[in-house]
Amino acid sequence: MNDISKDYFKWLCKLIDHGGKVKVYKKTLALLYEQDFIFVIPKDGNRSEDGIELRYRYGRENNVDSYTIEDLLDNRPCSVFEMMVALAVRMEDHIMYDPDKGDRQSKWFWVMFDNLGLKPMTNSKFDEHYADIIEIIDRLNYREYEPDGTGGLFVTHDPTKNMLEEEIWYQMQQYLNELE
Repeated sequence: MNDISKDYFKWLCKLIDHGGKVKVYKKTLALLYEQDFIFVIPKDGNRSEDGIELRYRYGRENNVDSYTIEDLLDNRPCSVFEMMVALAVRMEDHIMYDPDKGDRQSKWFWVMFDNLGLKPMTNSKFDEHYADIIEIIDRLNYREYEPDGTGGLFVTHDPTKNMLEEEIWYQMQQYLNELE
């Protein structure tokens, strides 16, 4: 990992840090950052594009020119971590923004993290769970979770919805609708 990539990863972690969770899960987050987000529903390509756009936002906020971003960051597909962070940012900025509740993008990230089943994968247990984490990433990428979303990013309680057939954006909306 080059210096820009390391700094970018730290920047992503700051976007979703809540109560020191990043420190506890740094190894798992790093693995999510190393793994490509693969989408089988074409519209989920939008989630990939959102993740890639975070690279350029990082550049704008840290005075790194777009040529450097292209060269050192935008030389691979969107990672699972980038997709999840970008989705959490979008959830907060475009749907759930409420000045009375403050910025909750970290909350949305950790909801997805927990729904995937990554909560037990702390730094201290990382090595023993490495294969499990890869399996969880594959389950997400290839949509091998339950029709209600269990094992995926969002779980629904509406038995008429099959989350395996819904793009991630609509899974998220279903989840948020059930919160109200």
